[in-house]
Amino acid sequence: MDAIYKSLRSPLIDQYTDILHEQFNSYASWQPLRDKVLAFPIFPWIFVFHCVFVAVRLRPVLRGQHWLFSLFATFFACVGGGTMASVLLATPPAWLAHHLMFPAAAAVWYLSNYAPLPFDAFNRLAMFPPINALIAAFECTNRARAIFIGVDKAAAMFPASIFAALFIGTISGFGGSLVINATEKMIRGWDAAAKSELSAPAWPLRAAFYSTLAYVLLADPLRLLFAQAPFDPEDVKFAIVLASASQGVVTELFRWRWVAGPFGPFETTLLSLLRVVEPHTQPAADHTAAAARIKDEPKGPVYSQVGPKGTQRKAVKPISKDKSS
Repeated sequence: MDAIYKSLRSPLIDQYTDILHEQFNSYASWQPLRDKVLAFPIFPWIFVFHCVFVAVRLRPVLRGQHWLFSLFATFFACVGGGTMASVLLATPPAWLAHHLMFPAAAAVWYLSNYAPLPFDAFNRLAMFPPINALIAAFECTNRARAIFIGVDKAAAMFPASIFAALFIGTISGFGGSLVINATEKMIRGWDAAAKSELSAPAWPLRAAFYSTLAYVLLADPLRLLFAQAPFDPEDVKFAIVLASASQGVVTELFRWRWVAGPFGPFETTLLSLLRVVEPHTQPAADHTAAAARIKDEPKGPVYSQVGPKGTQRKAVKPISKDKSS
């Protein structure tokens, strides 16, 4: 048997075997880094950078509002995802158990909105591209870690429901964006043409969903898809965190604005097969007709007159003032 085995071996097989061993050894050298990244505590640094990311971007929306409204709107935008997931799972949110999370978020809010710093130094420094990229990396890491926590909680409470894991994980990842949208609606009023994370899904919603989907399918915390998870859950977490942080850094450094991301062609193909028409894909004739109706609308103040043909709208001609008076 040894002679047959040696006769079947070839230098090419030995070469590929050595390559696999080298890759395994190089991967094993990454495990300490993986353990350090996943064991890095969310509070204070990840959470504080996440609060900076939210406060700086929410500041223009809250300009001119009462300071108490501004403070709580910023805080709930920072903890919106975890709070929504905790409400759905009937568990206390983490910020209630940690007495320093609210003061930390309040301190960041104060520095961004009211700190007497020259030249708006805090916000300008936070938006400086290298520092902004670092903040975005921590922001994406916080989103991924929140997704893992949400999925694990949902799997523990509903071990037979994949939908619960996907829904709770997605909400945990982009709940803060929903809070920001609700804040804008409260300040600027409801406008049917205004976009939100639900009416026009952007990258935060897609990133949260795809990260949740990858974690549920590859790590299988429910143990419903595979008898044994195809990958180590810690490896899956590290890969998702690394991909999310890299995307955040590239986006902020090169000013790329992801909408559908790399999954855009897949989404378009799937919606086409299912015959689901998105609002922006409506025929141009509808927009032309709407523009024609707007063009025919009377200009200036209008009044309603009920006649034999129903209610008619007529324009009121402005009364010109006599220049001699």
